[in-house]
Amino acid sequence: MVKTAIVDDTDPNIVYDQGWKAVARTYSITSNEFNSTYHHAASDGLTMRYSFRGTGITVYGTLTQPATYGIPGSTYSIDDGPPYRFNST
Repeated sequence: MVKTAIVDDTDPNIVYDQGWKAVARTYSITSNEFNSTYHHAASDGLTMRYSFRGTGITVYGTLTQPATYGIPGSTYSIDDGPPYRFNST
């Protein structure tokens, strides 16, 4: 049986390193984030952890001003497996 769970970035089971900033937007036509919230890393190298039982995960994110801040990237590892680097190019 396949189950899908939607987990918002404000879920208390997500553990963020110090330095992540939570942002809540008032609803607007341009707010595409789920529940109009998101977190952004204030510096490189910050991590977050989320534990779950399952066979896979899909992560959605928002890109802002890559010309100013550089091309964002992230690294994922499941079950202590090898890291997978994602660059949003």
